[in-house]
Amino acid sequence: MAASDTTTTLPTEDERSFSKGSNDSVQPLSEMEEKAIIRRIDLCLLPLMFFSYLLQYLDKTTLSYASILGLLTGTHMTTDLYSWTSSAFYFGYLVASYPVSLGFVKFPLGKYLSIIILNLPCSGNGVAAIFGGVLAYAIGHVEDRLGPWQWLFIIFGLITLAWSIFLFFFLQPNQREPAYRRAQACQKSYQSREWKKDQFIEAWLDPKTWFLFIYNFMVSLPNGGITNFSSLVIESFGFDTFNTLLYTIPMAVVALFFLLLSAYSCNRFRGLRCYWMIITLLVSLLGILLMRQLPTHKKWGRLVGVWLASVFGAGWPLSLSLISSNFAGFTKKSAVTAILFIGYCVGNIAGPQLFKTNEAPRYQTAFAAILTCFCIGIVDVIALQAYMMWENKRRDSKQGRTIEPESPELEDAVGSYSEQSGTGDMSDWQNENYRYCL
Repeated sequence: MAASDTTTTLPTEDERSFSKGSNDSVQPLSEMEEKAIIRRIDLCLLPLMFFSYLLQYLDKTTLSYASILGLLTGTHMTTDLYSWTSSAFYFGYLVASYPVSLGFVKFPLGKYLSIIILNLPCSGNGVAAIFGGVLAYAIGHVEDRLGPWQWLFIIFGLITLAWSIFLFFFLQPNQREPAYRRAQACQKSYQSREWKKDQFIEAWLDPKTWFLFIYNFMVSLPNGGITNFSSLVIESFGFDTFNTLLYTIPMAVVALFFLLLSAYSCNRFRGLRCYWMIITLLVSLLGILLMRQLPTHKKWGRLVGVWLASVFGAGWPLSLSLISSNFAGFTKKSAVTAILFIGYCVGNIAGPQLFKTNEAPRYQTAFAAILTCFCIGIVDVIALQAYMMWENKRRDSKQGRTIEPESPELEDAVGSYSEQSGTGDMSDWQNENYRYCL
């Protein structure tokens, strides 16, 4: 990925002149430079991120596939022990998050990320559900002294290993600096090494933090259960192993459809993110009701319920966009992200524990808890949306003017206030021109 001839040479990553928290020394980019950066991100960075996430997602899907390919019988594992195995990843995820995050500051990002990905085969990471179902179906036909579930981890792990080696040589620090420069010039990004106590306290006092924490937990708990037990649930409907693997694929297709539809509509029209988060929860709520309430012999109706139950995952990226759009200040945004990450891990740890051996295959307690989570999540998103609308109107009334969220006027207003205050690293509470995106 060669650098464009039009981009100005910037300091090296070690110098990090762009990380001081101010954009006073940032030189504006020409239109040609900006187009080159956007094109490089779209054509190079986004595909890398996309495929890396596919590999990372297999930590949630490989175990589910392996559960019906002989993992439980081959290891003499009970359902309760399988639940703890499903939760184990998130214990490591939670504990490792802080030391790993320090590495992002201390080491070159490209090399550091590739080394992290290099270690992912130990967790059996591979490709995501929509591709994983097809590959698992093919691997399931392998007849060898190793079981199909063992080959599943080996093959997906080798894919991740090869990808990490590729990234080690591909990701170069000089390619990311122009993108930082562009973001700072637009008053959108400030990387500061200064820890600000007032912003840290503000993160804990902000109602938006706790609305999003509740949402994060309420979708993570079902995610931890559905992701790891979906294959076992489908198999319990009376399908054989290979048909079960095939019938997991539509679940990913349905979720992908809602993800693309919500992303397109939110990009096309303003103020739809909270609405789409509610819609995805309602669709999943319907899916759980079909799975739980239909009689056992209605296996196709219950299977449709499984496919719909995963749609709530399409709302999670929208919640992440609410974090990036509605929290400002480097310390505050970092603190909020850490708080929500705790909710994410705790929810995914707790989710599999709801599936009890003595309740198989209907798992009444688990599905009742998931229904409750979706209902609470819907009420929570409605409350979050109402709070942000109220806060926007309060600020408009105080200033005597209306600033529309997600508008060019908002970007100019936020930037001008930061310039007048003499600092770029301001929180959304400190910047009176800030408006919250819905």
